[in-house]
Amino acid sequence: LKKFARHAVMNIHIKSVAGEHFSRSFIRRIADLLHRYDCAEHSYFMGAGEVQEAAIEVAPEISRCMASESGGREMMIVDRAIQYGCKKIQLFMDRFDQAMIDRAHSCGILCNYFYCDDPEHARKMLDMGIDTILTNDYNLVSQVVPRKR
Repeated sequence: LKKFARHAVMNIHIKSVAGEHFSRSFIRRIADLLHRYDCAEHSYFMGAGEVQEAAIEVAPEISRCMASESGGREMMIVDRAIQYGCKKIQLFMDRFDQAMIDRAHSCGILCNYFYCDDPEHARKMLDMGIDTILTNDYNLVSQVVPRKR
């Protein structure tokens, strides 16, 4: 955290087991570290409903990103983001459509896409209105971004 403070936006993906009470102390420890290393303004918690509930309860000052959920709930990601006051949603592979992106944007919610390492696919995602592409190969994927923005 010390090395990357204010140099990178950190997507802190916290996984949970559906239906279980998520540890508030775990979220608090992460939030304390983000504040200690001056990363809180450039980080966000990404996770499902249990994580969002815990984050709101113990660290509401840290931005949140709604994760795509399974079991038929992935199509409700925008509604869930609104419910938890998330500023972002993280769309996954083929679990979304154009209407979801458009609705998120109309609600002031940014759309992450997880993940893309192919420049042509990245171009398609940008054409659809994806705001942020998570990638394992920034140098390759970033080649299409200047042409789109």
